[in-house]
Amino acid sequence: MITIKLYVPLHDNDGIEKMNVHRDFIWRMKCMNKVIDDFIGGFTVSEAVGHWFDNDTHYEDKQRIYEFHVPDESESYLEVVQFLREQAKIMCKQLKQECIYMIIDNQQHFIEDK
Repeated sequence: MITIKLYVPLHDNDGIEKMNVHRDFIWRMKCMNKVIDDFIGGFTVSEAVGHWFDNDTHYEDKQRIYEFHVPDESESYLEVVQFLREQAKIMCKQLKQECIYMIIDNQQHFIEDK
């Protein structure tokens, strides 16, 4: 079983609350491709707070962590990872972020909207 986590901020970089981004993501998960649905089935959401420091400035970043557990069968696993990467790119753009933090089986990835 492979664990995939997406760390998604609750606000954009201008500090504006963006719960609609999270609602839209969950809606897309409900409407996803049948093959992906067979391998994800569901996911867990946790709340977290990240802290970032830039010189003398401290930023607090409230986030949601979406956690997926996927069988590590090669073809299906790769399809699920690709689908979640695309979702992370969409949210990255909507939230005006430099990247969305994604962990795939304890390996970190920074997903940009490019």
